[in-house]
Amino acid sequence: MEIYLKRIYLFRESIDEAKRLHIEAVEQVLATQALEPKSVVDRIFFLKCWKPDRYNPVMRTELRTEISIDVRGLDAAIERQKVMDTQLMRTESGFLT
Repeated sequence: MEIYLKRIYLFRESIDEAKRLHIEAVEQVLATQALEPKSVVDRIFFLKCWKPDRYNPVMRTELRTEISIDVRGLDAAIERQKVMDTQLMRTESGFLT
C-alpha cells in the first residue's frame, strides 16, 4: 500500500510539474503577443492575470453588489398562487369547480 501511495504522489507531482511548465509557456507566448499593436485581447488577458487588483473587477474586494427587490403586491401574488394550486388539486382529484 505504501508503494502504491508513493507512486500516486510521484505521478501527481509529475502532472503538476507538466501543468506548471505548460502554463509558463503559454504565459510567455501571451506576454510576447500582448506587445503586438493589434493584440488588444491578449493585452487585456495579460493585465487581468498579472494585475488582478487593478484590471480584473471580479477579483476586487471593494466591489459590492446591491440588490433591491420590490415586494409590493407579493402577498397578493402568493394568495393567487394558493388559489390556483387549490383549483389544480381539485381538478386533478376529479372535483371540478
